[in-house]
Amino acid sequence: MKAVLLRTSVLGLLASHGLAQAESPQLYGRLNLGIQQMRVHGKASSTRLSNYRSVLGIRGGEDLGEGLRVLFQVEGTLSPDTGAGAVAARDTRVGLAGRWGTLFAGNWTTPYNSASSGLDPFYPTTAGARELSWPKRSSRLVAASATSMLALVQVRADAARQKPVGQRSAHRLPPRSKMTLPPPPREFSRRAPFVAATG
Repeated sequence: MKAVLLRTSVLGLLASHGLAQAESPQLYGRLNLGIQQMRVHGKASSTRLSNYRSVLGIRGGEDLGEGLRVLFQVEGTLSPDTGAGAVAARDTRVGLAGRWGTLFAGNWTTPYNSASSGLDPFYPTTAGARELSWPKRSSRLVAASATSMLALVQVRADAARQKPVGQRSAHRLPPRSKMTLPPPPREFSRRAPFVAATG
């Protein structure tokens, strides 16, 4: 009886360990629309539906054990005003995370946007600085986070050359890493900023 109970306990423990390791993919999105009406004296008024960066994506990961985790994200555009959209046109990546930080490759946002979007009240709207300043996104980016100061240095260098951030590589450091500068302000803790270097 004890042997059967022990085997059942071990099998139950192994099954629960496997369930704890597996993570279901998360479907997420943002439907951000606005109705605009324009009236000009002496002319007919005009009303239209405007899309302010609606997105649809899926993300997830799998715990590999020993502190390693594989992760993925596929994010696309969604335009309910026109019926258009594109799969994997936004933040799309595959990567590996561990105690040493996170390393990933894919189509990712600019370092400036990563560092500042949590503070930008206009971020999801057409009036946002991101849309005005960065018409193109990074492509083939290998990235990882560090502090916002270094990210802004790279972005300013690219802006001075009037060039979008293109093929870049970077490294995301874990919190309180010996390689980081003093910690960024608390408002940056929601999103890990990026450091980019020519790759």
